[in-house]
Amino acid sequence: MKYKITIFDYLLSVILLCISILPFFSIKTFLQYQNNNYIVEIYQNNSLVYTNLVSVPAIVKLKNATAEIKNNKVRIKESSCNHKICIHTGWIDKPYQQIICIPNKVYIRILSKETKDKVDSVSY
Repeated sequence: MKYKITIFDYLLSVILLCISILPFFSIKTFLQYQNNNYIVEIYQNNSLVYTNLVSVPAIVKLKNATAEIKNNKVRIKESSCNHKICIHTGWIDKPYQQIICIPNKVYIRILSKETKDKVDSVSY
């Protein structure tokens, strides 16, 4: 017995394909709107130097380094340290990501507004 593929089979295949791809686009859109709730904090010598939303572009001049905030991302643009590991870390854009430059004592982190003052976990 042979089965003949009809136009309805193709139509059903296209509909199922669209339904399976739709969640990926909705998750991506949802995550883009979540970036407005992220806060960047920049510390130098254990003191808070700069704090603002990640969505606000800025260039922050530090003692021996320069941080850049652009397109909801943060990076260290210039640094006077030897190995430049902080520069090679690249852009960070998610909460709890961080950039650390030990020679210059610079610490950059991204936090979410909702979880800024909450405890992440507790162990007994």
